[in-house]
Amino acid sequence: MKRKAVVWLAVAVVLIFVAVAVHQWCENKPESVMDVAARIEKSMGDAYKKQVEMELFNVSSYTDEDGNKINYFILKTVLYDETEGNIPFETVIAAEKVNSSRETKVQDKNGRIYYLDHQAYLCWELSDGICGVLEYDPATVSDEEIIMMAKSVGK
Repeated sequence: MKRKAVVWLAVAVVLIFVAVAVHQWCENKPESVMDVAARIEKSMGDAYKKQVEMELFNVSSYTDEDGNKINYFILKTVLYDETEGNIPFETVIAAEKVNSSRETKVQDKNGRIYYLDHQAYLCWELSDGICGVLEYDPATVSDEEIIMMAKSVGK
């Protein structure tokens, strides 16, 4: 009888430790990006309507032998409500920081090159709702080279 009581006591202590550990883990569990996004959207209230949502799918970084870097991003874009047209590249690049920009085509798809102080960004449509972005230093890589790289992505 005494042995049964000791076993049950040990089981109870283990269960209490497990319950406390699970409770601590649940309270300290990091928030997902989707949880934060949902909270932000909820905080906007009815006065603001979502127009565009972008999801980052891939970030790759490439460096040549001289240390020049090119970053490649793939973004999925969802347009909501009355938003018309193609992917709004202004949502990819902070428009207020752009010194200049120009339109371009990458395999008959719309694109735009944005020039900032020491960086440039080629943004173009890969397919419906999918955007490619190449970030580069225009002092080390020409726009023509970047456009050729972008064209090779679609082949």
